[in-house]
Amino acid sequence: MKKFVAFIMIFVMALSSLALMNIAFAADTVSVTLSPNAINVANRFTISLNLQSISVPGNTPIEIALDSSSQSSMMSMPSSISPANFVIQLGTSNYPVSSASFSSYGSAKTIVVNTPSNLNIPAGTPFSVIINENAGIIPLTTGAHTIIIWVGVNRANTFVGSFQVSGTQPSGQSIVINGVTILNPKLSDTSSYNFVFTPSITLLPGDNIYVEFPSGFVVPQTIAGSNFALKQGNVTYVADFTNNVSVSGNTVKLTIPSGSYTISAGYSYTLIFGAYTGIVNPSATGNYTFKMYTSKQPTPATYTVTLGTSITNLMWDVNPKTAGAVGEHTISFKTSSSGALSTNDTITIIFPGGFTLPTTIPSGGILVNNVSAQASVSSNVLSIKCPTSIGAGSSVTIKILASSNFVNPPVSTSGYKIKVYTSQDQLQVESSQLMFTPSTLQNLKVTVDPQVVNKNASISFTFNLGLGGALGASDTISIILPLQFSVPNQVPSNLITITAGNSIFNPSAVSRSGNTLVLTLPQNTNIPSQSLVSISISKDANIMTPQTGGTYKFTVYTSKETTPIDVSIDVFAYPKSNIIINPQNPDGLNGYYITQPAISFSVSQIAGITPTLYYKINNGSYQTYDLTNAPKISIPEGKNVISFYSQDNFGNKEPENTKTILVDLTDPVISIAEPKENSVVVQPTFTLKGAVKSIDVANTTLLVNGKLVNLNSDGTFETLITLSSEGINTISIQAKSPSGRTSTKQFSVNYIARVTVFLQVGNDNAYINGEQVKIDAPPFIQSGNVMVPLRFILTSFKANLEWDGIFQIITLTLGNNRMRLQIGNLRADVNGNLKMLPTAPVLVKGVTFVPLRFISENFGADVKWDGTLKAVSIVYPKP
Repeated sequence: MKKFVAFIMIFVMALSSLALMNIAFAADTVSVTLSPNAINVANRFTISLNLQSISVPGNTPIEIALDSSSQSSMMSMPSSISPANFVIQLGTSNYPVSSASFSSYGSAKTIVVNTPSNLNIPAGTPFSVIINENAGIIPLTTGAHTIIIWVGVNRANTFVGSFQVSGTQPSGQSIVINGVTILNPKLSDTSSYNFVFTPSITLLPGDNIYVEFPSGFVVPQTIAGSNFALKQGNVTYVADFTNNVSVSGNTVKLTIPSGSYTISAGYSYTLIFGAYTGIVNPSATGNYTFKMYTSKQPTPATYTVTLGTSITNLMWDVNPKTAGAVGEHTISFKTSSSGALSTNDTITIIFPGGFTLPTTIPSGGILVNNVSAQASVSSNVLSIKCPTSIGAGSSVTIKILASSNFVNPPVSTSGYKIKVYTSQDQLQVESSQLMFTPSTLQNLKVTVDPQVVNKNASISFTFNLGLGGALGASDTISIILPLQFSVPNQVPSNLITITAGNSIFNPSAVSRSGNTLVLTLPQNTNIPSQSLVSISISKDANIMTPQTGGTYKFTVYTSKETTPIDVSIDVFAYPKSNIIINPQNPDGLNGYYITQPAISFSVSQIAGITPTLYYKINNGSYQTYDLTNAPKISIPEGKNVISFYSQDNFGNKEPENTKTILVDLTDPVISIAEPKENSVVVQPTFTLKGAVKSIDVANTTLLVNGKLVNLNSDGTFETLITLSSEGINTISIQAKSPSGRTSTKQFSVNYIARVTVFLQVGNDNAYINGEQVKIDAPPFIQSGNVMVPLRFILTSFKANLEWDGIFQIITLTLGNNRMRLQIGNLRADVNGNLKMLPTAPVLVKGVTFVPLRFISENFGADVKWDGTLKAVSIVYPKP
């Protein structure tokens, strides 16, 4: 038979060659390249043409016949063809064909494409017709295949070629399952199922597709083919498998119906099992593995799905998140759209390893949506009976109270997750990760007695256990003493006392490694978390303090709380004393106290010593201070140096301390040497001399009328004062000591400008300060007294006059002096004192004359008489 077929093919080719001999040149070539060059899969055909004999203008039909004499057995052709699956390649450019359709050549299908209207291919120019694999042309046999190409209208030019198909698909290769969807994942319910797969060998009518459901699914043994469909994307390839369905156990076989159906290799298809297949889901959640294969690829492919509904929005928190502590858990989630819970349903929580769950749950220990719930524990699984109805898609909050005694796990770098499911949402859902922090000891305190160098000491520790630090039998407490402490090789357990609550006991064993003491707790120990624990090591244990004073660190941890905690204490080489000053800070400037301070002393509290304090003020002798009653000692005015030190009962003596205290209790004292206060000065500029007495003259400032004046080392000072006007002038003097204490003195002088007057009896010319002036009437002598015109004297002395015309009384005022005279009266009132005039005042031709010497001398003027010249010289004020 094979020889006969080969003979027919050679015969046809020979006839074709003879018939075309007039139009095909030997130089015209046709070659075919396939990819992947394998049978039973859609291939890509690249048909290369080099036509020397003709050119190919635009819109030229090219007809292709593959295996025309035996196409049905050697080549599978699709039922339809699309121009999108063809291009004309010229050089490096691809041109879409203008159309593509099927024709026939004998019993064979031929493909007719038209070149683009804008493409002209000159004779001798190579080009290719490319048919991509989406066209669905599938070689069915290996070996030699033929191709005939007609170019032009009415098959004007004929070209013949051949090609080899050499590849086959490996027989063990399976299809690929891209996905399996169970549209209703509810347990024990019917559902529709979608299987997405990709064959690597093209399937043709009559080929079979097998789907094997996992154990647990119930598959009816008779299913109508109308419940199945095969689609590619949105395109339905096979809409009905009637009479093409058979079931064996849990395996459903679908046969591709006869007709134009080609399931091309390398393309994704969806096989649909409709809801009315009657296939029932398993009754239990779990992972279920489907198998799928074809008659051409019998090796099953597998795909696993997880079946069942699940809760959503799972949240989990624990307070506190401390390792070993009893935690309060808050767990929240939402039921699924079909996960409504009744009072017959359960909620299950699986705790990870490391948690310690109680054997029983106390009443009220667990709340579901704030309703108390019954629960049971098995290993690390908590099963809660739902205490109230909860709707589908509803929120659920579970509180596991601390009274339930759920103990947190140890610290883990990977954290912890819980799993939750319900009897209606059976798929386990895992929470996010929670991290737990170590539990640590709290409030460590250490006491060393005596707290001084080089002594056997008792050492006490107190601390609180942490939230997760409860201690029991055989647990240990480790104490690390500073390396500078001397620890004997063995410390007897009876010299160590442990107090916890109302229990006082010794450790069952004490081991030493270096300066670490490990105390093992006895069998009956039960110390709850957060308990206060005290440990006392007797002085008889012969633990000796360091040789030198300093700060030393002690460390404690337990077998339950392994994070070490530290505390440092001072070991003293000698006591340390302090001076206390009241008020605490100077209330004046520059470090001065301006209110009298008082001092007292204290000595730092050092366990195991009895201190004595000694002090002295300035150069006095040291005195013992009464530390018990702590009397206050007043500090005197001045610069005071306080010296003090303390000494303990072991003879350890503190170096001497000093404290300087500046005290200023007195304001500066200002005194004026000259001029005298309220004295008369006759010149506008004069020298003010005085002194300031202060606590610190060198640093005391002096202001006279607002101007800075230097003080001498003895406190004296001199400064020039210039007066601006006659009369009473007030000078302001301010002294300020460095402490800020200030004194102000107001000092007054009477500035009267000096006047010299020269008069001569019988002469109406006089001289004032050497300047000649005319007087009202010349002076005359009466009863041996020179009488002068009163107005002239008043004008010269710048005195004030008041005249009482009725009683003829004259009132004269000059500076602080006041005088009253009466015409014809020998009595005068001088500053309130009665005095007798040598001659009474008289009126001569309307001019009042008074005795010159009486008036001048009582007003403080100096009067001199020149008998030869009968002249009088007056100086006011007198020198």
